[in-house]
Amino acid sequence: MQEVILKQEEIENIIIDDEKKDEKKTLTKLPEHRCKRCNRLLFYGKVKYVEIKCPKCSCISKIGKDVNKICIKS
Repeated sequence: MQEVILKQEEIENIIIDDEKKDEKKTLTKLPEHRCKRCNRLLFYGKVKYVEIKCPKCSCISKIGKDVNKICIKS
């Protein structure tokens, strides 16, 4: 009887381990950002706003939500 219970616990642990592996795969997947001109991969990640210069074609890419906003200091 104990062997059957242990086997069921092992199966549950295997199922839980598989679910954790799937969660890790989805968590580590980050969006990629590429140059608009030459399509070179610039970086992986999420940002609010960044300006980055492509090392291949020297194009400056502005990435993020605040691309079209102007900062006014008062």
